[in-house]
Amino acid sequence: MHCSQFVGFNTAAEDLRASFTPLVCSCDGALHTEFSNFLERLSLVLSEKWKKPFGHVLNWTKIRTQIAVIRAVSLRLRGTREKMRPYSFDDGAGIAYNVEE
Repeated sequence: MHCSQFVGFNTAAEDLRASFTPLVCSCDGALHTEFSNFLERLSLVLSEKWKKPFGHVLNWTKIRTQIAVIRAVSLRLRGTREKMRPYSFDDGAGIAYNVEE
């Protein structure tokens, strides 16, 4: 993300009294600094809520994130398991209307 894009998004978010932090990771699972900080903060909150050790929760969140990245990359490269079938609509309507007579 370019610096000008980040400033634009952050300015728009500040108008809504929010903040903008891009969660960036590479396709091989390497996390950007801000994403790592986000996961650490998330893990801290979850460890207090779940009453589990911080290290275990941090490890769990990082693994879940890496699995999600791997699944997204695999889906993007290989496509879905199911074939996408085009719908045949006679009248061009969005929903097929079958009436048995």
